[in-house]
Amino acid sequence: MSLDDLIKQIKDTPVTQIVGRFIALKRQGNTVTGICPFHSDTKPSLHVNDSKGLFKCFVCQAGGDSITFVEKYQSLSFIESLKEIASIIGLDYNDYSSSKKNPELIMAQKILTKTAQIYRKLGTDSNSNHLNTFIKERNLTIETSTQFMLGYAPSNNIITNYLKSIPDKKERNFALEIAKKISIIKVNENNHSCYDTFRNRIMFPIWDLYGQVTGFTSRAVLESQKPKYLNSKESFIFSKKNLQYGLHLAKSDIREKGFLILCEGNMDAITLHQFNFQNSVAIMGTALTENSVKTYSKLTSNIILALDSDPAGMEAMKRANSMFLECGVIPKFIIFDPCKDPDEFLNDLGPIQLQERIDNSITYLDYGIEQLTPKKIPELIEDKYSILQNGFELLSPLGSSLAATERLMSLANKLGLKSGPEQIAAEYDKHLKSNNKSLTIKDDFTTGQEQIPQKKLIKREKNLQEATEIMPSNYLTKGVRHLVNTLIIHPECFKSKELSEVLDLVWLDEVKRYVNELKTFYFEVEDTEYPNLILNLLNTKEFSTELKEIIGSTLYNFQIRKPIEDSVVSKLLFDIKTNLHKDKLKLKREELKTMQNNSTTLNEVHSILKEINKIQTKLEEIKLQKN
Repeated sequence: MSLDDLIKQIKDTPVTQIVGRFIALKRQGNTVTGICPFHSDTKPSLHVNDSKGLFKCFVCQAGGDSITFVEKYQSLSFIESLKEIASIIGLDYNDYSSSKKNPELIMAQKILTKTAQIYRKLGTDSNSNHLNTFIKERNLTIETSTQFMLGYAPSNNIITNYLKSIPDKKERNFALEIAKKISIIKVNENNHSCYDTFRNRIMFPIWDLYGQVTGFTSRAVLESQKPKYLNSKESFIFSKKNLQYGLHLAKSDIREKGFLILCEGNMDAITLHQFNFQNSVAIMGTALTENSVKTYSKLTSNIILALDSDPAGMEAMKRANSMFLECGVIPKFIIFDPCKDPDEFLNDLGPIQLQERIDNSITYLDYGIEQLTPKKIPELIEDKYSILQNGFELLSPLGSSLAATERLMSLANKLGLKSGPEQIAAEYDKHLKSNNKSLTIKDDFTTGQEQIPQKKLIKREKNLQEATEIMPSNYLTKGVRHLVNTLIIHPECFKSKELSEVLDLVWLDEVKRYVNELKTFYFEVEDTEYPNLILNLLNTKEFSTELKEIIGSTLYNFQIRKPIEDSVVSKLLFDIKTNLHKDKLKLKREELKTMQNNSTTLNEVHSILKEINKIQTKLEEIKLQKN
């Protein structure tokens, strides 16, 4: 089977079934609606239609099919979205992609899946008491043990013997080779015989985001065993920096509850899930990684750090907080005193008290600032300034955002500093520049021409940052949206020679490719087939999510219309050309503004301002002509 087969299966699944896994939907007669997650929606403005296989928000105009929804909602790539939806509708993505997948990866996945099943079966065998003893000692239920596939690895090389029993010699040798590569089995250097890596151990499978076993962590059952905890080694299938323990189980609850609880160990995550805190995930290894932070931040902006409350855990909390701040997420945190961690806390004090601590949790940032501020404010200005400098360091991951500057002003007030907001902002700006050489601008910078004041430089960098944020490389302007909408609704525009003039004004390659696809459809298929073929364009990774949104939104209201007259076509294309021309001028204006904000002399600023004024004049002329 191929990815096309998987896409067909997804298309055959009601779109409400998939969208409904991420947001609450309500049926009103023949209409299914929900609160749109793509803008600040208060009334249900998102409509989902199974017969059309599409969704559309009638406020922000987001639209598309179920794949587009998952791409946008989860910030995933096209392929990642297929994997996500496959897991939702109970399909194995590997069954549809295996023909294109690395044979070593396919074999590794088969071995790991079977190994987890064997360990689980042996752990629940009535002849084995090790897992049962562990479960009782840790107050786990059978349901929790089953959910997390806890198992037992005996001492008799069960996995090695299983692989050696594969009937086909070629497959057997290949399986043994891959098992060595992923360290499920090892080779004795003296006699070259194979033996199991994990023996006499409680086994914890580790999954990727989609529920595929990628490796194991284990705990010794004998006092003499070293090390006490043993993990799978890094390999082509197991990479700790890309894994998050329990995320495949937690992701739906994270979306539903709107926040994520991040803990430190496997047992913490397992116990949290058992006590119905199923939106919990554990860090893989001893430190949070950048990849994990990005993954969590895509799921939710509400993070609660629930790491161990010992000195090492508090230090890890500090590092984690800084990493989340750099992604624009301000996490909250929990202290488990008098207990050490979530596992101990829940077993000693129970879920009600933990929920209270979650409800009353504060941001780690505010806690850090509180820790910086002494109960007795020092009298010396130098001591106050030293505390403020520590505040600069704590807040620097947030850059010059309001979340940072507002807290700085509050700290300065508590310290009794009499400096004004602009002075404090200037000092903070210097601190940021000293830690980011690419943004450093020396105060004594001169070029033999008139120097720009420091205040101007601060404003300049702020404007430069804002300009960068609103001008992404795949920016789809009003004119581009108008073009795409018009060509879908009125494909007879393809007959006009004026269309080539319109396309000359389009600067995005993917839009040109899309228009050429539409043109081919229009001239080669029947009118009744046209909308279905456009819909199929949503099911490709060739086009961006942004473009597919426009296509889906337009298709939601699509109906075959009577062809419009040539004079109307000319008018439509003229309007599109006008809008595209305006867009290009506006983009050029923004580019010049960025250059202006990045200029180092007033002469440069004045020169660029002249160009901006010329563009503004042209825009006014276009507006008058259109009127």
